[in-house]
Amino acid sequence: MNWLRFKTVVLGIFCVGMAHAQDLKKTTFKVVPSHLTGQFAGAMGAAAVGPGFNYGKHKRWDSEVLLGYVPKFDSEKVKYTINFRQTYKPFNLHLGNHLSLYPLRTGAFVNTTIGKEFWMSTPEKYPSKYYTFSTKLRLNIFAGQELAYHLKSKDLESIRFFYDIHTSDLYLISRIQNTYLRKRNYLGLALGVKLQWKRF
Repeated sequence: MNWLRFKTVVLGIFCVGMAHAQDLKKTTFKVVPSHLTGQFAGAMGAAAVGPGFNYGKHKRWDSEVLLGYVPKFDSEKVKYTINFRQTYKPFNLHLGNHLSLYPLRTGAFVNTTIGKEFWMSTPEKYPSKYYTFSTKLRLNIFAGQELAYHLKSKDLESIRFFYDIHTSDLYLISRIQNTYLRKRNYLGLALGVKLQWKRF
């Protein structure tokens, strides 16, 4: 199957899942964001920040939009990424009056890098099917954990810390085709913090 077509199918399933999650238990999906996320690394750039929404039964689902910053390093200019992430946390453990641990947070995110040098389909200067992937769109999956510290505040509900182990579609293909690759070659680590506030 053409890889671009495969990614389109996966993206479609991803969007349908988001729509379905919003209807769980007929929960109202409020327009006002429920939290602000800041993240270091994790295939979104050196740092990323953006609002998020949680919903569903026991607020197990998160949808987030994050803007990432990529320093120029060896390139001519800095770059920015736009990231759409869907997270599911199936259960949590209460660790006293103020702490909750989510032993598993997992999901997927789609990101794109802003810039004319990145493309969705192979440019005409290359032979047909020379590249079977897009440099502008990446699909990623991840799994990690989240720790919430609940606050006694009128406005803030909690501050949360999380980590994710992630990989992308291209890294997965490379791992399948090159079994000698080590985990550090196709897995990445993200560290983040979330400010969760109360919504009325």
